[in-house]
Amino acid sequence: MQALMFFMGVGTLVVGLCYSLKTSSAHDIQQAALLPFADDPEAANKITQSTGMTFDKIVNGIELDLTAVPNDSTDSFVA
Repeated sequence: MQALMFFMGVGTLVVGLCYSLKTSSAHDIQQAALLPFADDPEAANKITQSTGMTFDKIVNGIELDLTAVPNDSTDSFVA
């Protein structure tokens, strides 16, 4: 019984992975691979120069200004 459940789980995982990859275009998969470099323009330029792959969108990171967030006593976290 446990072996049957295991193989059903593995089968579901394989079918889901195949469906996910089949519905994604090559361009989408390429952009997902480039995503870790999208927030660093210097690294994005190096990747583009060395591989020729281009980024659809380069994300500019911003610093969060915590002073602009209102202090609500219900949103407290004690470690």
